Amino acid sequence: MKQIIRHVAMVLALTVSGATLSSSAWAANEPSPYAGLEGRGVKGLSADEARGLIAGEGMAQSLPAELNGYPGPRHVRQHADALGLNAEQRDRAAALEADMQQQALTLGREVVGLEGALDRLFQDGRADPAAVERLTNEIGHKRGALRAVHLRAHVAMAQALNAEQRARYMVLRGYGAQDGANKAPPAGHHRHN
Repeated sequence: MKQIIRHVAMVLALTVSGATLSSSAWAANEPSPYAGLEGRGVKGLSADEARGLIAGEGMAQSLPAELNGYPGPRHVRQHADALGLNAEQRDRAAALEADMQQQALTLGREVVGLEGALDRLFQDGRADPAAVERLTNEIGHKRGALRAVHLRAHVAMAQALNAEQRARYMVLRGYGAQDGANKAPPAGHHRHN
């Protein structure tokens, strides 16, 4: 029995060893998944991401709000009639969207600029730990601020709608009657009914 176990162990070891060698040889012959990206304007951003940031687009940054019953002002405006918005709610949605867009444009452009600066740092051979730390922290801060702009707009929009409108929004957007559709905004926040 011991001899069989030793034989099986040796076969397994050789198999794993051979698989490791062949996968290493395979990997060495395969191009990097980054091959072809050398020509990007800003190496750390896809063309779509850079365009979205510059245009102030949401780019799924507010999914935690959107999918949990906190509607976005842009989509509320698109469904204004179906939601039965009153004049005050329509005005609120328009103001929230305009404010969100203006802030998102500014922050998105700042993110693209900082990503460009990070790219140039490496391009010019000037990258050092302190500069990398400074730029990546600033990029992270701006990206966080940008996401907060979108999320805050969703919170404020939810507060301007009643529970029925929020539930209807979820259905209109194709989410169905999910748990988040009927959640009330956090305690202490005023909602228009």
